[in-house]
Amino acid sequence: MNWNRIQGRWHQLVGMAKEQYAQWRGDPRAYAAARREQAVGRVQAHYGMTADDALRVAQAWEKRKRTAAAHWP
Repeated sequence: MNWNRIQGRWHQLVGMAKEQYAQWRGDPRAYAAARREQAVGRVQAHYGMTADDALRVAQAWEKRKRTAAAHWP
């Protein structure tokens, strides 16, 4: 097993814990950050890439999502 995949699983686990804590506190920014960390972990675990590369992929996806939402009628 690739070390990047293990790190990706760890990011997923930490992101889930942070998400629960953010829900408990009622902090939407912390919730969004936790969901982003989970997404980066999923990409990293699935493709076996470094955390920096996975973060770039997740940021590109978020940018495309925001752009598409802005053009929605």
